[in-house]
Amino acid sequence: MARKKIWAYAYKGNREYIKNKTMDKERLFYIWEVMKMRRENPEELSLLTFMSTQSNKNKRSELVDVKTSKSVFFRYKSRPATDTEPQHSDSDLMSHEIAILVLSEMQTIKFQDKDKIYEIEFDKIKKDDLNIRFENGATYIPDLMGFFKKPESLARKWGGKVAIEVKVTHACEDIKIKDFYDHNIPIIEVSLGSKMRLWSELKNADINDNEMERHYHFLHQKFSNVVYMKILSDPIMPNEARVLISSIKKEVTELKNTIQNYQNRLQTQSTQNKEHLEKIDSLEKKNTTQYQTIHASLDSALEKNRILEEKVQQLKKVDYTQLSLTEKLKKLFQYNA
Repeated sequence: MARKKIWAYAYKGNREYIKNKTMDKERLFYIWEVMKMRRENPEELSLLTFMSTQSNKNKRSELVDVKTSKSVFFRYKSRPATDTEPQHSDSDLMSHEIAILVLSEMQTIKFQDKDKIYEIEFDKIKKDDLNIRFENGATYIPDLMGFFKKPESLARKWGGKVAIEVKVTHACEDIKIKDFYDHNIPIIEVSLGSKMRLWSELKNADINDNEMERHYHFLHQKFSNVVYMKILSDPIMPNEARVLISSIKKEVTELKNTIQNYQNRLQTQSTQNKEHLEKIDSLEKKNTTQYQTIHASLDSALEKNRILEEKVQQLKKVDYTQLSLTEKLKKLFQYNA
């Protein structure tokens, strides 16, 4: 199914494109503005010719606004709808196209993948001219292609580019993810839950331009806070990979040197511990000999004290008052012997 465009450039009779005066570039006309102009100012609308928005003016084709029971959009006036348009179910959903438009107009987007934040400052987000053809023959048209320099670490890793896919009901195909990864193109997938979709689209009711405009401003407000996403393709550019490998090798070398340093210190400490143990053993042996000598001396002294105590007790039993001088002298010399 052909992608339903909701934005276009326009020119008046002289084929000079209408400019956005504040931004000094071609003004983008939204489909809801055109439908409102058709109701309120048809004469002004009749002076405008709407064109597709390729960067190369020679590749642009005329567009006409279309109102059906379920949507409003631009279609090519003469070119077949099957011409180089993405063929997946979400391309027919207005919620999908409005989300693409809103994201393309943002300069800084705070993406969140689970608990990790990626705040990317985009130099440009392209929503046109996105036909990517690989050497294997595969051709893809991502919803958006963003180019950035900040944050620098992520720009180096991803080569300063990222494909942004908006998921409503149709997830990105595995073969597309593999092809992008093999060709070093990262992919971010932004999912729109039911609360982020047009109410009438969910209810399969008529979508009018007023609801589309309100939803456009609603998504701008929501996305300005945070955009929840999932990284599907997370390659590393060859130059950055070489830098990372060199850094890892350096860390490994430093770790090996640290391990060797600790091993050397361990060996030194083990030698010191052995010497200390030998000293302790020597001291224990020396102290044991000294202890035995001191213990023997102490035993000898205790024995002498015992003998003296016995002599004292014997002397205490003698009644010296009844002995003659001669007997006293004998006793004295006897105990001193």
